[in-house]
Amino acid sequence: MIRRLRPWLASLGGFIAVTAFALTAAADDRLSQQAAAGPYVAIAPEVAADSAPPSTSSTVTLADDGQRLQMHVGDTFLLMLGTDYNWNVTVSDTSVLSRMPNITVIRGAQGIYQANSEGTALLTATGGRNCPPGVACPALAQLFRLTVVVQ
Repeated sequence: MIRRLRPWLASLGGFIAVTAFALTAAADDRLSQQAAAGPYVAIAPEVAADSAPPSTSSTVTLADDGQRLQMHVGDTFLLMLGTDYNWNVTVSDTSVLSRMPNITVIRGAQGIYQANSEGTALLTATGGRNCPPGVACPALAQLFRLTVVVQ
């Protein structure tokens, strides 16, 4: 039985060696590209341009409650109100400001919002206490308001 397996194992070992060599050569090529670019340049993996979320201009938190935010058309911000409340967010005029669809955000964030056109919109968030299931929960609510002016 072992004699019959030896040729097969030998060919499998050759396949593994060739594959490992090809992977090592590709990694060496990327490292040499990075070294030629300088010590502070990272080579990003190939990703389709439309699959990456846009970078946000700023982060809006509970500390910004009642504030006025100046934006330009195309600017974005991450709304991050935390996990202590279950937030329901509304925007008074979605032609001026709207949540960007199909973007998953980190825990504690309520979305990425983008300035669409010139004007003023009021972003309001109402939060109900985040209590574990089956536990009596106080009927406390948190209100958050942000006036967004897009120029």
